[in-house]
Amino acid sequence: MKKIDKIFQYRSFIGIPVMLFLIYLSNFTLHSFIIGITFIIAGIMIRIFAGGGVYSHFRKNEFRNEIFLEKNLFSITRHPLYFGNFLIITGLTIVANWKIYIVLPVIITIFWIIYGMFIYREELLLKQRFGGRYIHYKSRVPIFPLYPFRLKKSKIEIRIGKEWDTIWISTTVLLILFIKGLIWKKMF
Repeated sequence: MKKIDKIFQYRSFIGIPVMLFLIYLSNFTLHSFIIGITFIIAGIMIRIFAGGGVYSHFRKNEFRNEIFLEKNLFSITRHPLYFGNFLIITGLTIVANWKIYIVLPVIITIFWIIYGMFIYREELLLKQRFGGRYIHYKSRVPIFPLYPFRLKKSKIEIRIGKEWDTIWISTTVLLILFIKGLIWKKMF
């Protein structure tokens, strides 16, 4: 658990090598940009809506288990923030458009390995903290959304403040991919 805690502490930096790899090898096209940006925007929006509930209660590098969220996006997925990250990384991979049939499955596998550790850690802590209530929730709600029509509505809190890092990093990578694609096409 200590190794997972260390990785969790530096989770914001895990994607940097992947982004640099995608930028270096990218083969940007307008078609890949349009498809990829759709995934990225969806991921950012999911993070903003899910983050409203989370950030109004806690957010630090450690996981404190102070609350148990079951409404809004948490009623259709146990990990909406991670699902948002998944859509963002998928979108950036599609925008990069370099041997996508190989790279996308590799990136998705790496994502599941890393985030699988985080999910395991968080769910273990939630089970310890909330017991049967969490076990019942876990039996009803999948890790990632399968049934979006089951959304339990409540007051939706939108908190963009904590998501600026995600927006800034995604936008920066997109701009670099776009500029690299334009320059590369003019050179060759």
